[in-house]
Amino acid sequence: MENFLKIFLSSFIKQIKEFNRYPNFYLKSLFYTPIAILLPFWFTIRFFLNNNDVNSINTSFTLLLGVILWNFIYFSVIEAYNIISRELNTDTIYLVFLAPISKIAWLLGASFAPSIMFIFSLGIVTVIFYLITQPVIMINGLLFITALVLTVILSWSMSLGVFILTIWLKRIFNILNIGLEIIAIFVGVLYPVSHIPSFIRVISYCIPLTYGISLFRQSFVGVNLSSVGYEVLAMALFTLFYMLISIIFFNRFERRLKQNGSFLQY
Repeated sequence: MENFLKIFLSSFIKQIKEFNRYPNFYLKSLFYTPIAILLPFWFTIRFFLNNNDVNSINTSFTLLLGVILWNFIYFSVIEAYNIISRELNTDTIYLVFLAPISKIAWLLGASFAPSIMFIFSLGIVTVIFYLITQPVIMINGLLFITALVLTVILSWSMSLGVFILTIWLKRIFNILNIGLEIIAIFVGVLYPVSHIPSFIRVISYCIPLTYGISLFRQSFVGVNLSSVGYEVLAMALFTLFYMLISIIFFNRFERRLKQNGSFLQY
């Protein structure tokens, strides 16, 4: 466990330093993303809704929370692709797989670096929007932390899957991007899942992010943890299940890689 944490932290620190070579990452996380998210919601309240209507402001704020959580997942997964693509181009990934270290610890540490940056960036967006609009909210801190932690673990499982697919198929950006856009339809980013047709809703309830967005929104309207216990349990079970599947596939992939002795087999 100690070695796992050391590798995780080493990979995390390395990736943080690596961002200094790619200023576009900072522009995306600290400038483009906040403005792209914030402006549409601000204009909606300012010009299309009653600026003094508390219900309209609260509704816009809860919608914003869903968009923020979705953007966290989206950018974390896309950045996971960018990280592994850079490591493939520089042959670093070859050294990692040859070294007697935990590959999963290295990959999770690398994916955690952009996650921290996006949490900070999107947290700023939430605070700015709150200060501008002054919604009436009652934060349930425990529910908020629970939803956030499970969402970070979910982003790890998805990032691990992206690492495997990128090493295997090399160029998957277009497929990955389309896949994420399709997922956005099912998880209720801009509308409650209850408004989705019932035959599609079945798929929604199999995606842990559906529960994450719902819990994230409800944590800001004073909902008790006991009243959403089912959603918390469902998200935890689905998140851990997908994480376990990602780890199993990664271990199988690593064994096949050692047997073949080359990345060129993929």
